[in-house]
Amino acid sequence: MASTPAALKVAFGVAIRCRLRLRRRRQRQCWPSDCPPYCGSQCGPICKARADAEARRCDLYRPEVVYNSCFEGCSSRCNGNSSAARGCCKINSCSASSCGNPCARSCCESCTSSAYYPSGKCMSSQEKVLGYCMSPCMTDCNNKCVNGQVPYTP
Repeated sequence: MASTPAALKVAFGVAIRCRLRLRRRRQRQCWPSDCPPYCGSQCGPICKARADAEARRCDLYRPEVVYNSCFEGCSSRCNGNSSAARGCCKINSCSASSCGNPCARSCCESCTSSAYYPSGKCMSSQEKVLGYCMSPCMTDCNNKCVNGQVPYTP
């Protein structure tokens, strides 16, 4: 799907032709060659919406969010737990000059190293959603299209 808008435009055109053929010939089915583009125009937006919803869910696992939560909990157990003692530790910035004490620096390093995993794991599952959705949707739609059960609504 390198050019999704272009592909959807072509698929939409095929879907229109398919519907016109149905009306003109009073047939109950499209030409089998029309079904894959038609089904792509039906399944593509549905599956993209599911993948987008999954991506929005991954916002909860952004590295900065994970780091801040981890660092807050970890550094609260450090001696001299004032914000001055913790310094200005930030993700990927755990130097002695920016973090106030060794305990806070250790929390910063630990939380930085673990902050990226949840986001990466979530995004990798998000990328799979489109594939897991498209294959069964296209198969089901194509079967119904070839058998004259259009328009298809998954």
